[in-house]
Amino acid sequence: MTSAPAADLPPAGVSRFSARWQQSFQRWLTSPVLLRLVSHLLRLKPTWRVGNTTVISTHPAVVKALLDDEKYEIAAINAARMDRVSGPFVLGMDRSAQFEYEQEAIRSVVKPTDLDWVRRIVQGTADALVKAATPKGLVDVADSYARVSGARVVAEYFGVPGPSEPVLMQWMRSLFWDVFLNRNDVPEVRLAAARSANDLRTYLTALIAQRSAEGATGDDMLCRLIRSGKLDNDGVRRNITGIVVGAIDTTVTAAANAFAVLLAKPEGLEEARMAAEGDDEAALRQCVYEALRFNPQTPALLRHARSDGTTALLLTISAMFDPVAFPEPGRFVANRPLDRYLHFGYGIHTCYGRMINGVQLPALVGAIVRLPNLRRASGRLRRILYEGPFPQRLAVEFGGSE
Repeated sequence: MTSAPAADLPPAGVSRFSARWQQSFQRWLTSPVLLRLVSHLLRLKPTWRVGNTTVISTHPAVVKALLDDEKYEIAAINAARMDRVSGPFVLGMDRSAQFEYEQEAIRSVVKPTDLDWVRRIVQGTADALVKAATPKGLVDVADSYARVSGARVVAEYFGVPGPSEPVLMQWMRSLFWDVFLNRNDVPEVRLAAARSANDLRTYLTALIAQRSAEGATGDDMLCRLIRSGKLDNDGVRRNITGIVVGAIDTTVTAAANAFAVLLAKPEGLEEARMAAEGDDEAALRQCVYEALRFNPQTPALLRHARSDGTTALLLTISAMFDPVAFPEPGRFVANRPLDRYLHFGYGIHTCYGRMINGVQLPALVGAIVRLPNLRRASGRLRRILYEGPFPQRLAVEFGGSE
């Protein structure tokens, strides 16, 4: 067997004991059980000051902070990290002429039929992967299912296939890890991201030049951005990088977290199964978002409080257990108002993939909850495995007898 290319390997050094321990501790510190417990205490007061951190926990207060983007800024949190992997991108910009122009440039190339396209990609991928898993009655919801689907959306819809699917997935993971989750600046994670950023920049620069020379005749997002002429080639590269970096592993984490909750809540799993069998995407979306409320892919958001210079920790998981917005928060209720969920943020920096994941997640979950006798895998496969902060394996079994 030949050695795998460096880009195909997990970020260098993160398998060391100290780094693994640190990542395990961080997962425990941000675990949904602990954060929900803390949220009950925090609810006594909507805003707390702890050292140089302002903790905001109630639903009205979190929403207000996300809407007040002039008081709670994002550039101090994300700009430097975005700059070192791609250059300026809207998720690292506060309100400005550049922010407005580039955000409009991105949105102007979106078509009403795009969600149908994404739905076809995801459903086709999910069906093929489930069919391939059927002989063994075992499927890994995380790495070999949701991650593959996310990569194919990036390749086909966004127009960035990468040199290969494994390389693309590793680029995206190492970059997302460093930009959004490496708040302690673990050197190994930062080094892996620097290598991926350099490789991705070289790859995209050549790809954009090639597509431009050919007239950018494709209908994917990359070709549309080139054809629009609103951004120069470097602007196209910066923005497509910023978009795709979060397009795979957000989906992986959300799909795995939702599945873990549904498997632990029989009433939720049954509601999701009924919605899937009835081809009711809207009802299935409700089930997925409610499951994610118990274990969101983004339990907190960071902002810079301009008034006092503190870091604002916006606990979205606490906000989504606030009885003011979510009556009987401890119950699984699959018909809550969708606009109250904070899975994709709120305000001007709402996640670009919100609408896409509104289609992608129900399709991924639906293809599996339809399977007969669905259950968590047994034995050594029962435990969820992680690569750093990312679910790497969530194995489920189906068919046969329990």
